[in-house]
Amino acid sequence: MNPFEFAVIGAGWRTDFFLQAAATLPQMQVCGVVSRNETRGQEVESEWGVPCFASIDKLMQSVRPSFVIASVSAEAMPQVCIE
Repeated sequence: MNPFEFAVIGAGWRTDFFLQAAATLPQMQVCGVVSRNETRGQEVESEWGVPCFASIDKLMQSVRPSFVIASVSAEAMPQVCIE
């Protein structure tokens, strides 16, 4: 069975839970993370081995996830959903 690929918007502490789940479940694979903070994006890439993108547009130009998880604060959620 091929793993299903998903992407995560946000690179904060919430995202680590999804990255941990994907690392332990062979049927899940993270194909990208959106991080607007370049330093944090580099940390995620180094620690988890997944590509990071500076925007949702750049993510979607590079990968085709089966679904996307918005993993951001409540304040940021409305704008992320619109994007």
